[in-house]
Amino acid sequence: MKTKLRRIGSSLGVYLPKKIIDYLQVEEGKELQIVRTLNGVELTKLSDEAMKSLEIAKKIYAENEDLFLMLAND
Repeated sequence: MKTKLRRIGSSLGVYLPKKIIDYLQVEEGKELQIVRTLNGVELTKLSDEAMKSLEIAKKIYAENEDLFLMLAND
C-alpha cells in the first residue's frame, strides 16, 4: 500500500487510506504516535491512558522547563 505526500498549508502530509484508518480504529481529530525505527517509521494509535499520561508529562515539563534544560546540558 502506498500514498503520496501532499501539500497541506505550508507543510507536507499524507492521506491515510480508509483501510489503514479502519485498522487503527481512529477518526478525525485523534492523535497518532509516530516513532522512528530502524526500517523507517511506525504509526500507532495512542490509547486514552497514554494520552492522559502524555498530557501530565507536558504539564510537568512546562512547569519545570528551566530545570529540564539545565539537566540536559550537564
